Amino acid sequence: MLRHFDQQLLFITYRSSKRPCDGSIVVATVQSEFRVLRYKTLPNVHLEDIDWPEQKFKMDDYFEDDGVFGVVMWILNDARNGEFDDVPVM
Repeated sequence: MLRHFDQQLLFITYRSSKRPCDGSIVVATVQSEFRVLRYKTLPNVHLEDIDWPEQKFKMDDYFEDDGVFGVVMWILNDARNGEFDDVPVM
């Protein structure tokens, strides 16, 4: 699965057989659209947008085919631009 993010491509691998726990990053469908969200269990089970945590999606608010599709296992990113520099102060 490729996702366009800030003019870069990310490669996301997920596993449908894994069960999400609180704080897991998941691939989910919201209003029949695949999204990468955070799975939260407190105060009730809901999904949060990763960039805007105040944007929450209750699991029962949308169409019945919506829900968690899989748990993100790996995220690969092109680091040639120095985004993941190990000395950020330089």
